[in-house]
Amino acid sequence: MYLLTIIFRSLVAIAVSAAIPTVENTDLPWPLVPPQGLYEAKADIVAASPGEAFDTTSFGIRQEHDAEYAKRGAPGIGGHKILHSNVCIFPHTVTHCKLAIQFFNDMQHKQTLCCKDIENRGWNYAWNGCALENSLLIIGMKEFYVPPESCIAASCYDESEILLCNDNSVQVTIESSRIGLHISSILGACTEYNDKGHFSCGQEFNPTANYNVIVRRLDSKFICKPPEGYKPSSSESCKDHSRPSTKG
Repeated sequence: MYLLTIIFRSLVAIAVSAAIPTVENTDLPWPLVPPQGLYEAKADIVAASPGEAFDTTSFGIRQEHDAEYAKRGAPGIGGHKILHSNVCIFPHTVTHCKLAIQFFNDMQHKQTLCCKDIENRGWNYAWNGCALENSLLIIGMKEFYVPPESCIAASCYDESEILLCNDNSVQVTIESSRIGLHISSILGACTEYNDKGHFSCGQEFNPTANYNVIVRRLDSKFICKPPEGYKPSSSESCKDHSRPSTKG
């Protein structure tokens, strides 16, 4: 009987311990781990001027900061405005367009959630201009390696951060071009507007490779610094603005 009591108490202790989330798990699907040595930078990260395409060996994200363009939808990808799965408007290469088409065909079942629709997370909206700068930082990288069942802070710019979360039991390698496309999709679906400007926050799940891309306001506990020598494309500052409220 004494032995059974010990076993029962041990099981209760294990169950209670398992129910208590880690600090990192309170607002992310998996614990946040340092991205040390988990990415490889491309040479010379230099942003484009507003209204110009940022051209790299990967995808570029077109910088358009005027309000009229913002009303028309998501930022372009690689200089293209993707209208649907089989139509691209240039000016850039056919290869970029074909890759974008292939990706969007693969992503017919992708799951996009905006922060206002995500409960119990507490994520907040970041100024859209900061998220666009973040996109430029991402495509300046080659690829990211995310440990199994973990999240990493892939990039941050001022008040905006981009996180990658791996739902697999093995490490995944994610090309920066794919991350850039996810970001563009999130910004297109999850950008709100008020009299201060455009603000974005959301996550997108890749059902093929089982990872999440998250765009949100940077947690106040962290200090974000862009890579040394990086020149922002926007003349406006990513400072505190009035944001749309969230349900989280």
